[in-house]
Amino acid sequence: MTRRALPKIFSRLRHDTRGVAAVEFALIAPVMVVLYLGGVELTRVIGADRKVSLASRVAADLVARESAAISETKLTTVCKGTLAMLAPFPTGTLNITISSIVTSATGKSTIGWTRVFLNGNCSSSAAGTGPLAAGSVVSLPTGLAVNGASLISASASYDYTTLFRTVFDTATVNLGEQSYMRPRTQNTVCYVSC
Repeated sequence: MTRRALPKIFSRLRHDTRGVAAVEFALIAPVMVVLYLGGVELTRVIGADRKVSLASRVAADLVARESAAISETKLTTVCKGTLAMLAPFPTGTLNITISSIVTSATGKSTIGWTRVFLNGNCSSSAAGTGPLAAGSVVSLPTGLAVNGASLISASASYDYTTLFRTVFDTATVNLGEQSYMRPRTQNTVCYVSC
């Protein structure tokens, strides 16, 4: 190759456009893949959050519809129903807490009873100590406390595990919802017996 041929080769390469599309695609493909995977993950997180919110509302609503004291069997059925709502997501990290909150004639709101379902297990346990133990004083959102009435509170929390946990920084996203419902047919829904 001579010195005179070198400028001709560079000129020919500069005007040759046969590989431009392949180079452009090679540059933009990683960006497109990341946008696609991010869109898929965002859609799944939003879907899981909606299902957790729905599970909380339905749990509170089903307990509030009881016309007599609610039994452990019925609470287990409510739990199984809320687990079914989470499909197709795994239910192993779903925690549900259902409480009856009674407001006295003086306006003091206390926990009547609480049942806790942990890690997708429908065997409930009482909240023996802590803020949800029977008799504990609670503060309700403005406008919900009615003197001499009660509320059913259902809280659902869920740890969503991302599909692409090796790509994204956080492997789990904590989702949660708190719902309140008034008893439909009686003033208070009792646990087991009134």
